[in-house]
Amino acid sequence: MSAGSRSCRRRRSLLALVSLCVLASLRLSAQDGRAALVAALDSIARAALKDGRAAGLSVGVVKGRDTLLLKGYGSADLEFDVPTPDRAIYEIGSITKQFTASAILQLVEQGKLSLDDDLSKYLPDYPEQGHRIPIRRLMDHTSGIKGYTEMPGFVAFAMRKLPRDSLVAIFS
Repeated sequence: MSAGSRSCRRRRSLLALVSLCVLASLRLSAQDGRAALVAALDSIARAALKDGRAAGLSVGVVKGRDTLLLKGYGSADLEFDVPTPDRAIYEIGSITKQFTASAILQLVEQGKLSLDDDLSKYLPDYPEQGHRIPIRRLMDHTSGIKGYTEMPGFVAFAMRKLPRDSLVAIFS
């Protein structure tokens, strides 16, 4: 092998080694950045507990396909001192109203419905008993339609997965 080809091989090897070092340092830098972000998120959650703003909470932070943090903090039950598990499941209760209102207002912005549209436009067989029920009255709970939790038999159907037509029949 000639001195020129050995020198060329050394340069390529050196270049490959330098490239690997640069890539490794970039990867370490990204990992350091990720670790710092996870530490900051953890600190924010712990501060909420320390300040007394929360007794317990669950935090899930995902960036792209990377789960940065999935952790329970504090207590799920103060009376029995039960720690919040990392994968706690919460009953979302009455807060679905805000999500529903947000979705409806997005549809309004897109021109797909109007708050003044009558319920019968979307549920033509709904028994309005001669009354007009605009969407806005459903949103502000002044439509006259009872909440389903107030209906007889609520407990019996609340836990079942029913098709939309069955649910509409129950509350109509």
